[in-house]
Amino acid sequence: MTYPVVQLQEKASVVVLHDGDIVHEFRKSKGWIYLLEALRHPGECRYAYSLKTAEHPIPEEYRFVNNVSENERNTENLYAQHYMRSMEMADRQTVKEVSARLNRVIAIEAELRMNNDIAALEDLLREKEQLSQYLQEVMSKGGRLRYFKDDGYKAVVSVQKALRRALQEIEKVDPPLGRYLSKRVKVWHRVVYQPGEMVVIC
Repeated sequence: MTYPVVQLQEKASVVVLHDGDIVHEFRKSKGWIYLLEALRHPGECRYAYSLKTAEHPIPEEYRFVNNVSENERNTENLYAQHYMRSMEMADRQTVKEVSARLNRVIAIEAELRMNNDIAALEDLLREKEQLSQYLQEVMSKGGRLRYFKDDGYKAVVSVQKALRRALQEIEKVDPPLGRYLSKRVKVWHRVVYQPGEMVVIC
């Protein structure tokens, strides 16, 4: 069975798309660099953080690393892989104590309102606001602890946005190919191209 063939030709500052009668040039943006890297290694996961290193050329003496899988690179420590850290914004005990104090403050507030003790109520409402604000900062609406956004998280977001822009550029000029790649290129912490019923040659 023969599948449709798409060719992407990388030049100095552009990428040329050949899809049957369609020929189109794209400015080689970061998103295109990431996309080409994924397409050249079908089925192989690429971490978003390591994809960002594809923006910079590899010195000649280290180019052999290009032919080594990501797992082998990690095993041999050929480069330091950045893994996303799971650093919570607060420890659970602190959240538990703050929540307990907030519940107590709410109970005291109800009592003060019943007794019409306006003077004591003012300070209590200030504390209530501070406790509530703290919990909103460290907890999501679903009740889970939030995480600090480190460089790994920023890299994931940056790579995702750049890849999405490149895929949208393709869909504007070649909708079937754009839809195909949008389904086949998985984007988030790990980026992978899973080939389907189309052959993409880079």
